[in-house]
Amino acid sequence: MSEARTMLEQLEASTDWQALVALALADPPAPELLHYHLSIWHAVFSAAYGGPAADPSDLPAPVAAFLAKINAVARRGGRPRCDEAQALAAARAWLRVSLHKEYVHRRDVIKALRGVAGTTFGFDKASTRGDRPSRLALDSLSKESGLKPRRLEDLAGIRKPKQ
Repeated sequence: MSEARTMLEQLEASTDWQALVALALADPPAPELLHYHLSIWHAVFSAAYGGPAADPSDLPAPVAAFLAKINAVARRGGRPRCDEAQALAAARAWLRVSLHKEYVHRRDVIKALRGVAGTTFGFDKASTRGDRPSRLALDSLSKESGLKPRRLEDLAGIRKPKQ
C-alpha cells in the first residue's frame, strides 16, 4: 500500500493539473486529457487507499476547483450570465466525455462478459444473450444516471447519424 501511495504522490507532482484544467475551460473546452489523467489518478488513489475518493478534498486542488465551478454553473439553470457561459460549455463538454467513456467501458465489459460466468453491471452470461452489448450498456447507464436512453445518446455523442 505504501508503494501505491508513493506512486500517487509522484503522479500528483508530475502532472500539471492547472494546465489540464485550463484546457478543459478553454474555448472550445477540451476536457479529454483532464479526464484521462484523472481516471489514472483515481485508479492509483483507489489502490493506495482501498477505495475511491469520497471527498472533493481528496482530489488535486485544481481539479476540485474545476469540478466545483462546473457543478455550480450546471445546477443553476436558466440562461447563463456572460461570465458563466464558458464554464457552462466546459460542464457540457465534461458531461459528454464522462458519459461517453463510461458507455464505452460498460459496452466492452458486457461484450467480454458473454463468454464468462459472473455478474457485472447487473448482467450475467444468460441475461446478455440476444441483445446487443451497446444497447445493454446504454440501458444500464440510463438506469444509473436517471437519463432516458435517447437523451444519453445525445449527451454522450454515441448516436449514429442517419444517412
